[in-house]
Amino acid sequence: MSNFKELIALKSAYKNRKLILFLGAGISGTLGLPNWSRLIGIMAEDLGYDPDVFKSYADNNSYILAEYYYLKRNSHFGRLRTKLDQEWHSNEIKEKLRDSDFHRVLATKEFPLIYTTNYDEWIEKAFELYEKPYSKITNIVDISSHEIGNSQIVKFHGDFSDDDSIILNESSYFRRMTFQDPLDIKFRSDILSNTVLFMGYSLSDNNIRNILYILNQMWNEKNRMNKPPCYILVKEHNEILDTVFRSWNVMPITAAELGIIEEDRNKQNTEVLLQISS
Repeated sequence: MSNFKELIALKSAYKNRKLILFLGAGISGTLGLPNWSRLIGIMAEDLGYDPDVFKSYADNNSYILAEYYYLKRNSHFGRLRTKLDQEWHSNEIKEKLRDSDFHRVLATKEFPLIYTTNYDEWIEKAFELYEKPYSKITNIVDISSHEIGNSQIVKFHGDFSDDDSIILNESSYFRRMTFQDPLDIKFRSDILSNTVLFMGYSLSDNNIRNILYILNQMWNEKNRMNKPPCYILVKEHNEILDTVFRSWNVMPITAAELGIIEEDRNKQNTEVLLQISS
């Protein structure tokens, strides 16, 4: 199916510093970070609920459950942030970071623009570990003040150092659906002239589906052929997902189509970065 033309395009974008990496929760798998289910479980425990019972009250809708937690905690995530910090940034995970080839390659190669929907700080900590300068961007002040030349790490769903930036509960998600937040405007600007590679995502991420749809609508039919390419790394092809992605002008690609035969997903992700940056 492929003559590695996607790899050629990604390598060219990397060489010209025109590649945006957009990293999702799947990227954190190599560090063994708690998943969304555990995050909701922490909320339940903090409110005195059995986690399974708590989830059943909203048909396992994470945004509604997070909204309830937010309201019960006086419109703050402070207590949750403290608990997550203990689980997400433990010494055990810090040791895993030192052994993570993916984070080493991410920090030591030249990826000038990294977006992530992850709340944890391990991308930033990887840059610190390898003494690579970076600018973390979570709000409008960060956008205007980041140092030119530094890699930008854009926390698209927010960062727990800034409660107002967090996209976790239903009301914050609805606010972002207007696509008028400063980070949305920045992404809209960045994507107009850069190739994007989504890694660690699936169609189960509502926010990313919304972003892809809106971005596609920005280009009218006449000019759509001039749109910089947008790729999403998938485990394997299937007709349903491929059709939906392509309707948004997002090209699904597998590791094999980038010349990678490694089957382990974590190792695959590392090889993808290495292939692109070589």
